[in-house]
Amino acid sequence: MGNDLFSRVDALLKSRGRVVIAIDGQSAAGKTRLAGLLAERYGARVLHADDFFLQPAQRKAARLAEPGGNLDRERFAVEVIAPVREGRIAYVRRFDCKLNKLLPPQQIPFSPVSIVEGSYCLHPALGPYYDLAIYLQVDPGIQRARLQTRYDAARLQRAMDEWVPMENSYARAFNIPEKCDFVLTMA
Repeated sequence: MGNDLFSRVDALLKSRGRVVIAIDGQSAAGKTRLAGLLAERYGARVLHADDFFLQPAQRKAARLAEPGGNLDRERFAVEVIAPVREGRIAYVRRFDCKLNKLLPPQQIPFSPVSIVEGSYCLHPALGPYYDLAIYLQVDPGIQRARLQTRYDAARLQRAMDEWVPMENSYARAFNIPEKCDFVLTMA
């Protein structure tokens, strides 16, 4: 994985001067970890799709029934995609799931390498804003074990019953892995 991926990023950076990398994939597959490794190597900024879950008023049955409907695509397009495409500072209002509200804007400075990571970040409604697309997958047993370290029993059950199936449905509906430059299984 490493050398091929790094070589590709290096080549894109050399030819374009800036690179946008999108990392989508299954829950607990290592998206945030890979984004962190790339950010460390390239001094990149990282923008997280997890900060864009739907606000309570947006959680309508029809929206949640859509593949990838759990992401606030409209706000994601304005706060992440537009600044990334235009090579400018991003002002991101994270949605705090515990407080159930948007937090004040946080400034994410420009960097020649921008990494957008998280489930649903390659949704076709967002357009092809990226130069390099990566999809991460994980063995279901490893996925469950990793999720157990994140959540209490009730949230783990919700993740396994709702969130994981929604992510898998989205990936299948839009053929996300097949459209990516790299499909990786993180250990």
